[in-house]
Amino acid sequence: MYKVMLVEDEILVRVGLKSMIQWNDFNMEVVADEENGQAALDSFRNLRPEIVITDIVMPMMNGTQLISEIRKIDDNKTQIIVLTCLEDFKTVHAALTMGVSDYIVKLTMTEEELEQKLQKVKDELDHIPKHVATKYADNGHLTHRDFIKNQIRYGLYSNEEFSHKINELAPEIKSAKLIICSFEIDRVDEALNKYGHLLKNAVINVLDETLSEFRNAIVVDDNEFRFIMLASFHNVVSEHNRNQLLNNILQQIRHNLMSYLKLSVSVGISQYGDSFTNLKKMHEESKTALQAKFFSKIGEAHHCKDTAS
Repeated sequence: MYKVMLVEDEILVRVGLKSMIQWNDFNMEVVADEENGQAALDSFRNLRPEIVITDIVMPMMNGTQLISEIRKIDDNKTQIIVLTCLEDFKTVHAALTMGVSDYIVKLTMTEEELEQKLQKVKDELDHIPKHVATKYADNGHLTHRDFIKNQIRYGLYSNEEFSHKINELAPEIKSAKLIICSFEIDRVDEALNKYGHLLKNAVINVLDETLSEFRNAIVVDDNEFRFIMLASFHNVVSEHNRNQLLNNILQQIRHNLMSYLKLSVSVGISQYGDSFTNLKKMHEESKTALQAKFFSKIGEAHHCKDTAS
């Protein structure tokens, strides 16, 4: 059974974390809950938990300092999930560079979200074979795919910082003629019954294989049932040609998901953007566009309407 340590200075949050999850379902046991980083570090040395869930802002020793001290001891083996508030993301940015596994926004945290994070951590610890994202792993647990997702969902990095990093991963993705597409699995209950917790990895694998033909696009997971494609058409001058190429990519993706996994997906498409700092806004546009699936047939692509005056 995997040992879990909770580190949070607010007692109600600690109690909530302990009570909201059936830890045995994940082969986990909460062996310690501490109110500050110094006490947590002492417990870590004694108990050596495989999983640490920690707040960032705490008295005596904050979460970033705690993670740094743990990394001096554990050779990057401990799975760490960071608890944060929205305004803490600049600090989370620093924590991400130390190889945290994931993070959760406390104010919007749900039982379902925490369970998904724990399942991901359990899969890591169980050594379940990972999808091809592992080839992007850097020195910590944070992968390049996570790096991209952080920018799309939260806009953590400057245009220059993100440009430099993504150039190592996908040189064909430039900060011009960018577009984001959100793919959402239709008939989720049927898909889960068929694939269980392997669903996300199976979809990512098919998306990766499909996009290997298109070097200007890359995909990340948004949640268990939704996926994000970031593409750049900087070298396609004609708007007509850009749209045609995008349609070809989307048709191929939908065809392959149906052929290999018998899954239908609906697609929401953002407007074009010319800066990596716009990705968060474009992501919201793509999710808004997806809502059109409830008013038309599933399995179709929906474009964000330009509401600018």
